[in-house]
Amino acid sequence: MTSLFQGGNAFSPVHVSCGGDAGWAYFSIYDPQSQNGKLGDDQVVGVKLDGSGSVRIYATANRRGTSYETQPQAVPSRDGTRVLFASDWGNAGTYAFVGSST
Repeated sequence: MTSLFQGGNAFSPVHVSCGGDAGWAYFSIYDPQSQNGKLGDDQVVGVKLDGSGSVRIYATANRRGTSYETQPQAVPSRDGTRVLFASDWGNAGTYAFVGSST
């Protein structure tokens, strides 16, 4: 087992995708009510799976809705340079966005 995150972060109610850049996993939280202020809150990130702690931040999802449709559910591009995710940006409706790594 490799621990990817230290305690005190927002990544406990999380959606995980793999299949982009080999050796990386992509995380987005889906429960904004319990994560306010924690590290990773509203972020869409990629984490290297080798235990190094390397993180790529792709976007801020800014999700406030509680429905399945407003969950970010980040999905990487094949080369891992971009991530497609959803957000309601605190408004009615859900939209798709593409974020690039920083």
